Amino acid sequence: FGLDSGLGEDWSRLTLEGKTRFADQRHVCYLSRRQLEVLDARTGETLWKRSGLPSGTHLLAGTRVIYAWHPVPIWEFSSMAHLDSAATALLMLTIVAVVRGRQGLAGALLAAAVLTKYFPLVLAPALWRRWDWRMPVAFSVTAVALSLPYVAGAGTNILGYLFNHLDNKGYSAGYGFHLLWVLRDYGLWAPAGKIYVAIAILIMGGFGFVALFGRRANEIRPEHMIVLAAAFVWLTSPHYTWYFGWLIPLLARYPSPSVIAFSLLSIVQSSPGYASWPTLTFFHTTIFGVGLVLMLAEGLWRQLSQRASPAVVSTRP
Repeated sequence: FGLDSGLGEDWSRLTLEGKTRFADQRHVCYLSRRQLEVLDARTGETLWKRSGLPSGTHLLAGTRVIYAWHPVPIWEFSSMAHLDSAATALLMLTIVAVVRGRQGLAGALLAAAVLTKYFPLVLAPALWRRWDWRMPVAFSVTAVALSLPYVAGAGTNILGYLFNHLDNKGYSAGYGFHLLWVLRDYGLWAPAGKIYVAIAILIMGGFGFVALFGRRANEIRPEHMIVLAAAFVWLTSPHYTWYFGWLIPLLARYPSPSVIAFSLLSIVQSSPGYASWPTLTFFHTTIFGVGLVLMLAEGLWRQLSQRASPAVVSTRP
């Protein structure tokens, strides 16, 4: 791979260890997963370093462990092999293409990521160079080209079981959104599911507007990506832990404490079975209630810190 991040040393050590203990099949399986984790973590670190992001957003010492040691990618990506890992990898390549000024390539990669799993589309306002036609055109052409084989076979059923799946999870009725579930369970007023969706779209539209116009056209801001991703995850109320996985590599570049905590709280959803206590309401309140409080507190703290910082006075005429 031509990586200069120490991959070879870690890989060789793990391979040697596997050869010396080859008789233990379980240990060999463990080593195979660990090698994948080392490759994934080292590659991700190198991509971030080579991405060309401004020096003010340099990779902090030790932040690579946020992804390499975070339990969600280890359990859900390395061990469970969920398809979200492929979409996340394509999203990372999209970001690299964007910061290198390859808007056309970025649009094609983003289309591949979105067709794998839809969530990368949320970051489009933070990745698009305003009024540059290359990304939207490349995105559209690639999306159509990759969809044609499926349209030829499935026709209008290309989306398959998606809408029935959403019905089964309670999104159409509203209780699939954890905020509405908790409000209804406590006997409080809660809006209808369609109203909630409309409000969520407005909120995401506001964040997207800031991400698109709150920066220079050719600038990429890691904090914008974190806000868009975390807000989307919170508002859509994923029912499974692996839907939090794509947050983790973004956190390696912008380590938001509250979003890290939010992603770690998601592991509560993996609790085996549901006894009479704790209830679903407890899980939803713990993950999304505590997560929301922490994220709002961090946002307020950052705003107050910026206002308290002394203004830099230029000495140039």
